[in-house]
Amino acid sequence: MKTEKLTERFSQWIIETEEHPEMRLETLEKADELLNNPELMVQSDERRSHVADTLESWRYHLLKNQNANDPIRKKEFLEMLDLTANLISVRKNRTPRKATEVVHSRLILEDNYFTEEQIRNLITNSSKTKELSKRAQAITRSNFSNPEKSGKLKKRMSLYAPLYLSNYCINSCLYCGFRYSNELNRIHLEMPEVIQQAEILKENGFKNILLVAGDFPKLTSTNYFVEIIKELKNMDLNLSVEIAPMKIQSYEMLFSAGAKGITLYQETYNKEYYRIYHPKGTKSYYEWRLEGLERAAETGFQSLGLGILLGLTDPVEELISLIRHGLYIQSRFPDSLLSFSLPRIYEGPDDFKPAFYVDDNTFIRMYCVLRSIFPKSHLVLSTRESIPLRNKLADICITKMSAGSSTAPGGYESNRRNQKDRQQFPTTDNRSPLEVKEWLEKNDFEINWIE
Repeated sequence: MKTEKLTERFSQWIIETEEHPEMRLETLEKADELLNNPELMVQSDERRSHVADTLESWRYHLLKNQNANDPIRKKEFLEMLDLTANLISVRKNRTPRKATEVVHSRLILEDNYFTEEQIRNLITNSSKTKELSKRAQAITRSNFSNPEKSGKLKKRMSLYAPLYLSNYCINSCLYCGFRYSNELNRIHLEMPEVIQQAEILKENGFKNILLVAGDFPKLTSTNYFVEIIKELKNMDLNLSVEIAPMKIQSYEMLFSAGAKGITLYQETYNKEYYRIYHPKGTKSYYEWRLEGLERAAETGFQSLGLGILLGLTDPVEELISLIRHGLYIQSRFPDSLLSFSLPRIYEGPDDFKPAFYVDDNTFIRMYCVLRSIFPKSHLVLSTRESIPLRNKLADICITKMSAGSSTAPGGYESNRRNQKDRQQFPTTDNRSPLEVKEWLEKNDFEINWIE
């Protein structure tokens, strides 16, 4: 079946907007040739892969360019690149990605438990803390408990550990200890060091490992992560990654290697603040980052982690945007298993101070609202928070937490002192994994070390 030729449809747009239109037109001609030749589509896997990857790279460069004389035409062109690359790759047919549009819409919450105004009221009204906590606790126990023979319910808690691979980074995020301009002891783990760190975590009970790294393509390449995932999978570990957003072919490689989940926090959904906090580096490309979880889900990833960094902007508006994003992902990928995290900034580089303060009770109410809207999703809490608050939230609604964490590459060696010169951020709950395990068991939790 013949399709409309892309070169005919968009040639004038390309000539008017591209610096090297002849190269771009050649790419579209190759796409047209594939789309209009079924035999070529079947026979030329390598060629299809190359053209699809080129189209996605083209789209990536257009997304990072905020200037457009004709935004409507640009939007149409971006959707064409997206769907054409998908079609040439012979992936499942789908509609265009709409994450940016949805996050800034007021429509996504209409059919859900709370309206936007109700969410604002619940988060800002301190008198609602007890009521929300009670509701969230009941929902959590209904969805994350196992009955014992005695009839008593055991609350399930998943434990995981982050494994930091590299603190090299090309980005200039104002709040991050890894930012390019920081004076830092830069460390990049090679395979024997990664295996050593993984063995330490496994000895402490962990099988659920989150691989974390700064964005430094020369070192933290797709192939680097693929080789690590393959090696650690042989150690019977459940692996997720929290790294810079990738192209869809890279996500396919991670998934094929054995990774099970992708965590990608937007940090802030406010575009203006996003540009301020991310002035240089690839992380400054807002739309590319926002679409990252969709690209991962399209390749088969089902475990998807979302989050915002509290302290950057208005927490109420950020939570509403996070909820919109989560509901959109949930509706677009109904088999996905979502998780949500609300990390708070306590300490950053010396010249950075958080602009917005979120007190403990507001923090609790935010998690409780998430539990009401996403009753079966994991709510995640890191060791950034204090022991009393982590214990309290575990009893209310948290279902996944880290323990004994280090945010420095190579941080799980026997002598864990002097990590400040290489860590991303300091931890507050410094209990050992054994101490966290003992507290959970004492308080009637059933621990899941695997997922």
